[in-house]
Amino acid sequence: MRRVQRRLQITGPLTESSARSILRRQAEKLQLVGWVQKGQGTGLELVVNGPERTVQTFISWIRGGPLRALVEDVQSTSEPREAFFEFSVRQPKPADTEA
Repeated sequence: MRRVQRRLQITGPLTESSARSILRRQAEKLQLVGWVQKGQGTGLELVVNGPERTVQTFISWIRGGPLRALVEDVQSTSEPREAFFEFSVRQPKPADTEA
């Protein structure tokens, strides 16, 4: 089966670390790799890599799973695959500040 990588932007009040942990556990259950981190403002940013059908199942789960009440929108874009070995929760990079 063809492997794909998608960058997901999830909007909604999902900034709690528990939401990131729930997403990580589901990705691991589906044997997907990549990462999740707090996005700009409210919401989350994810990169997910795996078999195309499984990635689509994960995206559908985000829209209809236990977080559905908090998910306002999910934007998905394809990108070149990277080598990931696990699905991790990342700390967001600090915003650039001007001196």
